[in-house]
Amino acid sequence: MQELINDFLTKMKIYNFSLKISFKKICYLTLVDFFNATIYFME
Repeated sequence: MQELINDFLTKMKIYNFSLKISFKKICYLTLVDFFNATIYFME
């Protein structure tokens, strides 16, 4: 039983980690898009 729980926790950690990374990526891309749009409108 303990093995199953440990396995589950490990999977959750990996999943959580990839979620954080993709969230940061989305935030970064949104910022870049916003920045590009601002520059585009200023020209």
